[in-house]
Amino acid sequence: MGLRIAGRSLALLAALALGGCALFSTPRKPPDPLPAASGQVTATRVWSVTLGGPSGIGFAPVAIGDAVWAAAQDGTVGRFDIDTGRAVWRISVGKPLTAGVGT
Repeated sequence: MGLRIAGRSLALLAALALGGCALFSTPRKPPDPLPAASGQVTATRVWSVTLGGPSGIGFAPVAIGDAVWAAAQDGTVGRFDIDTGRAVWRISVGKPLTAGVGT
């Protein structure tokens, strides 16, 4: 029974000590306001590629470095040059692909 009381006392002491930390903190400065947007950006399609099948839900191209990676539901996967759209390689994995939203 003495161990149980000691454990509870230690837990209470720790909670009080940690809760007291907020008493000694300095007030935080609010963040500065964001500057107004100063210009417009217009997107222009430079190139496009068809992989062979529909892209489907969850399939989105990904740009990494100097390449764009893409996949389609029919199993086609490819890597394309980010500047020209030229296929660096394109393969079929031989089976349909599936993807979930956000994958």
